[in-house]
Amino acid sequence: MLQRQQQLQNLSTSGQGVPILRIGGDAQDQAWWSPNGGAKPPGITLDLTQDHLDALTALNQATGARFMLGLNLAANDPSLALSLVQAVQSD
Repeated sequence: MLQRQQQLQNLSTSGQGVPILRIGGDAQDQAWWSPNGGAKPPGITLDLTQDHLDALTALNQATGARFMLGLNLAANDPSLALSLVQAVQSD
């Protein structure tokens, strides 16, 4: 983690400002946030956990980096996306 923090700090000090990182991308449609441990919908291969959000929070606090977090739209279930957005906003 410290090496990644240093890399982000190096980017910040190169004169381009604080980096914004895209999290998710193509893999986001196979991920979901389920803090209650519900049964995975079809196509889900990655459980996003509080540990993931905590790591992003720590990275933000250490480096000032900002994130664009992808949402699972393939599941066609707005409640999945909403629950992740609410968790991120409460962190």
